[in-house]
Amino acid sequence: QNISEEDFAEGITVIREKIDQMLAEGDECPTQFEVLTALGFYYFAKCQVEYAVIEVGLGGTLDSTNVITPEVSVITNVTMEHADKLGGTLRSIAENKAGIIKDGVPVVTAAKGEPLKVIRETAEAKNADIFVEGEDFSSTFLSCDGHTQKLEFSSELLGIEKKPYELHLLGRHQVENSAVALMTIRLLHNIDERITMQTVTEALRLVSWPARFEHLELGAQQIIIDGAHNPAGMQALRGSLDDIFPAEERVLLLGILKDKDIDTMLDILLRPNDTVVVTRPQSERADSADDLLRRVAPAVQHVEAFSDNEEALDRALELANGEKLLVIAGSLYLVGGVRQMLLKRKE
Repeated sequence: QNISEEDFAEGITVIREKIDQMLAEGDECPTQFEVLTALGFYYFAKCQVEYAVIEVGLGGTLDSTNVITPEVSVITNVTMEHADKLGGTLRSIAENKAGIIKDGVPVVTAAKGEPLKVIRETAEAKNADIFVEGEDFSSTFLSCDGHTQKLEFSSELLGIEKKPYELHLLGRHQVENSAVALMTIRLLHNIDERITMQTVTEALRLVSWPARFEHLELGAQQIIIDGAHNPAGMQALRGSLDDIFPAEERVLLLGILKDKDIDTMLDILLRPNDTVVVTRPQSERADSADDLLRRVAPAVQHVEAFSDNEEALDRALELANGEKLLVIAGSLYLVGGVRQMLLKRKE
């Protein structure tokens, strides 16, 4: 459950006192992310949380979250995200991410290539056992009914052969992600027998993740909402669309931030016969609808622009008309608001 407004206010009041103390002692003012991270830790302690999943904000080494010593360090993958702040190369990004690895704490990763080499080197230097997806464990796709994937988990290392499970998240990238989760849970089981493969497979069957290849139905209209906002995210979205809905014609509702690699993202996602509606995400960093229209136009058969998100959604639904798949993507600043509009209409 999300934190309540009352608990948020109480926690921020406590953190504010610490900030005032820091400023009085001549320290610089913490960033918003640092304040929220501190609030998170304070609230988890107050609620006596036994296990918390702490996600890094940016990189790892210098991230606010990296004050903890975890039970397991998890590095899903390494791509060219936040490259401008993390050294500009895949290696430097991997070095930053590997900064979360602690002495003697096991590492689970699905990294490949040079990033994996960097992570291995860091784990070795820290005397931390490392478990690599595709080598020590893996999951295999069996089938998908458009709502749930049927998968199998295997690990020769753990003596597990083809353990079936269902995942209520769509997309080929979630096959790998769920394998990483299962391996992590297995390591936690070694220190806490309450954490079992039975309970985690039940959780994976029920789990939901808003705006991550989320499948909604509005009457006869099939809709996919995905927060893909970088080339790697678009690659995952395009691959999953091609896997699960290969034959359907698509109407795309897109909005992207101007500091993203827009042209590469569009090259990955768009097909010549796609119909596209572009709009402006709810952010100061948003690319304009007119600029996005200019970039999209050469790649598809039809594109229209609307500055207003609700008008853009209305037009996209009209163009899809219950016959074509509607895909909403490009920025979390867009899909969050549009998703709320759809849920209201669904009610």
